[in-house]
Amino acid sequence: MYEKRFRFKCVCVCVCVIILENRENASIRWYDFTVIFMLGLVYTRGAALSSKKSVRPGFFPGNYGILRGGMWDAFEPKDGVWYGWRLHGAAAYARKHGDAWEIAWKSLPLGEITADFGGPELAAGPEPLPVIRVWAGGTGLSLVPALGPKPYLLTVREKARIAPGREARFTAALPPDLRFKAQPETVLGEAMPFILPQTWLGEDTMNGEFGYSLRGGLLPQAAQDPELPRAFIRCEIRIKNSARTMFDLEQFALSPESLNIYACQNQLVADTLELEFSGTDQKTAIIPVKDSGCRLICPGIRSSVGETIARRSVDIIKTITRF
Repeated sequence: MYEKRFRFKCVCVCVCVIILENRENASIRWYDFTVIFMLGLVYTRGAALSSKKSVRPGFFPGNYGILRGGMWDAFEPKDGVWYGWRLHGAAAYARKHGDAWEIAWKSLPLGEITADFGGPELAAGPEPLPVIRVWAGGTGLSLVPALGPKPYLLTVREKARIAPGREARFTAALPPDLRFKAQPETVLGEAMPFILPQTWLGEDTMNGEFGYSLRGGLLPQAAQDPELPRAFIRCEIRIKNSARTMFDLEQFALSPESLNIYACQNQLVADTLELEFSGTDQKTAIIPVKDSGCRLICPGIRSSVGETIARRSVDIIKTITRF
């Protein structure tokens, strides 16, 4: 659209120049008409070529006040056309094929991620990746980031000590699961696009669960937070020590499935998690994001116990740190 406006302005300027040059004459010379005709031909031809090169799907508003044309927004794909999402070296592909949907995923190790990020856009196709075909209704499609039930074991880069009565704030960068969703609410498939190290969280081989291990994934908050990959979810964690002794923190296990996920400008953001330790007891709270510039794109799983996520996290911390 901006290219068309630019071409239109250029043609108008050229026509005005020709008219001004001949304002003293009663008539415009024949080759001036030829120039105007050629400019019009170039404009219309360029517009036609531009429309062929920049074919974009028609975006439409979905749930939670989705805006037009964003990475995580719902849109209406054309039948038989592949669309792709660039995810820091990983990728997701989807197309509507008659009454079915076809999806594919490209994964890569966490240590090999790049800055390449964008979509949805026209794609050549996922070959030679395996394609999953799903028969489901709906004409709209969206790629939705989500936090599943598997916990994240986050370690600090340097050992942190919290004095009695003090609070420390950390930022966690969480690689999300991704879901293809046919509008309104049909999940076509789900995958973790980043290959993450896994570890066993538990006292023994019988009691515990597998989780993702993110070394250095718990960052102390500074005056200016580091820039995180745009496909990752930023989660603020506040830890207050209400005990009479020093609290040492080396690693933290987070079970994130109850956290809401928001799109805030160029970053995915989760609810803030607050933990307060007082020796043998702890208090927990989940604080929703209230920034007017953020919109909810994936609600967390809620249960009758509103603090399930934090309590599970504390239980795992006890198992790991033995405090």
